[in-house]
Amino acid sequence: MPQTEQLNTLKAIIYGYKRIPMSVIQRKFLLGYGQVLHLIVLLEQAGLCEPINEGERVINWQHPHWQIIANQPELWQPWADSAAAGVYKVEKHKGQWYVVREVHANKELVACVDNEDDGLRWLMEKFNVV
Repeated sequence: MPQTEQLNTLKAIIYGYKRIPMSVIQRKFLLGYGQVLHLIVLLEQAGLCEPINEGERVINWQHPHWQIIANQPELWQPWADSAAAGVYKVEKHKGQWYVVREVHANKELVACVDNEDDGLRWLMEKFNVV
């Protein structure tokens, strides 16, 4: 059973993202998919979420645990800010390379580049990565 602090962090991530971001949880806790799934099952057993389809869950925002997290923005706000920032990717579409920003299911074209390496260089410059 995970420690209370870990469960609070897990709930803060979910509350901040307003969904269950499996890959974010995997990276934060350095866990494999199966281990994260086990944590989600613990949340299901506690009534915080429930499965609706294969791999999909609905979050029970009315559960008292979510209300406690909601009253602690210092826990979830950094995750909400992270979710709003989106994820940058370099993608090829119809023969053209692009840098795109993905926020939830929406993609925004950020830059047109000549190739994948140029896209990666563009991202490194934007985020001051040496």
